[in-house]
Amino acid sequence: MDGNTDGYFLNKSTTHTEYAQGAWWQVDLGSKKNIKQIIIYNRTDCCVNRLSNYQVSISNKADFSTHTYQQDFHVAPQS
Repeated sequence: MDGNTDGYFLNKSTTHTEYAQGAWWQVDLGSKKNIKQIIIYNRTDCCVNRLSNYQVSISNKADFSTHTYQQDFHVAPQS
């Protein structure tokens, strides 16, 4: 979102959820946007296997009751 792709957590360039089943992370872009591409950068300092079996969803609704886009991923992206 901010262009910073440094994967080292202590540099405050990454985010994470609790290490728990069903954990989620959400961002609100504030208004409707044209999204052409989503690139996910994984952590590089440790814990790269935590990002697995995840889903990317895009919705125009705050409660995600409908999805404009949804894709499942099973392995972490390589940095």
